[in-house]
Amino acid sequence: MKLTGTKPVLLVVVISLVLNVGLALNAVAAETLTVWAWSTAAKGLSEIVPAFEKANPGVKVKVQEIAWEEMHKKLFTVLAAGTGAPDVTGIEGNLAQQYVTGLMDVTDRLEPYYDVINTCKLGEAQVDGRIYAIPWDTGPVGIYYRTDIFEEAGIKEFPATWDEFRELGKKLSTSRRKMIAIDPGLDVNSVNFYHIRPMLNQMGSGYLDADQNITLNTPEMARVLKMLHDMMHADDIAITNIKMRSPAWYAAMKSGRFLTVPGAAWFAGVIEGQAPEMAGKWGVFPMPAMEPGGAQAAALGGSVLAIPKQTKKADLAWKFVEFAVLNRDSQLHMFKTYNLFPSLETTYDDAYFDEPDEYFSNQPLNRLFASIAKDIPTYYYSPYFGELDDMVRDTAYQYLTKQISLEDALATMQSKGEAIKASFTK
Repeated sequence: MKLTGTKPVLLVVVISLVLNVGLALNAVAAETLTVWAWSTAAKGLSEIVPAFEKANPGVKVKVQEIAWEEMHKKLFTVLAAGTGAPDVTGIEGNLAQQYVTGLMDVTDRLEPYYDVINTCKLGEAQVDGRIYAIPWDTGPVGIYYRTDIFEEAGIKEFPATWDEFRELGKKLSTSRRKMIAIDPGLDVNSVNFYHIRPMLNQMGSGYLDADQNITLNTPEMARVLKMLHDMMHADDIAITNIKMRSPAWYAAMKSGRFLTVPGAAWFAGVIEGQAPEMAGKWGVFPMPAMEPGGAQAAALGGSVLAIPKQTKKADLAWKFVEFAVLNRDSQLHMFKTYNLFPSLETTYDDAYFDEPDEYFSNQPLNRLFASIAKDIPTYYYSPYFGELDDMVRDTAYQYLTKQISLEDALATMQSKGEAIKASFTK
């Protein structure tokens, strides 16, 4: 029998088998990193994945976008279970300490970058001098204000101290319009988040110190609480009966019921998103200092990236984290695309920071926030920071609504803070 064309057919079969085996081997050889993050954080990381994969042939990165609350709960569960964690995860900065027992110590790997990272970010996941997460975005705080009303009133200089802020508030406030809105504790994130924490932070204070001592009955806390109390009552320059960021709050913002609000860099998106029709009517000035020449820098919000201990690819996970948030180009791309304000200070010389923001009266908003970010003191957290924050809010509410004295508020905060810490460390 004559087998015509047998050799070419066999050759094709052999080549096909070789190719298939090669592809299978490549598939086996390819390493896959799993990354968890939420909303804009996940989208930002997804944007830089192609560049990372191109620079690292054979590596695939899968970014899973999970809702903020769900992700943080899920992460806590898988870390406690000892299985199911991603190779890299985003974490809200002020929550990071809740997870450190399940995270890789990155102190030595991160040390070469200390000098180019905002100092304030290094305390978010720091325990006993060791660091368990890598700083990503930060939230330098300023005072958002109504440019049109300030101009109409002939205001040429911004208040440099909180006492000057109060005096200006007396000048600009009327029966229907106040200098500031202070939610004394109606919302979960109210006076504690938008006022107490940044005002403590600018003085280099907080709920805890570097050694995890509770620092709530302090001259700094007394000064902040009394300042807020005076604005609400003695000065009568604050709206105090509207829940922060509620529909009523946004309606009051649009109608000019209050003229200023403290907020981080990310709050610009909140104002513009809620009131696009107010373009050209808002701007930002630095936080007033507690005394002439004093500190005017504080932070609110921001996130970190961390590497769970469960990963079998620690070196590759670090390589991705380093590429994502310790790399100038990556940080700038995520900032320009999703407004994730970088804590990496090598980005601050980029011309993008000097671009005028049309909505905010053509002010180069990002340059102001970059100048603030470099000077923010370290703020210390703990695994029980959330409980402390809730307690501070609830106790401050009692004082600010005249139910207890300042002395009682300070003593209550300190004793309850000690109890919260003790219950956690049992």
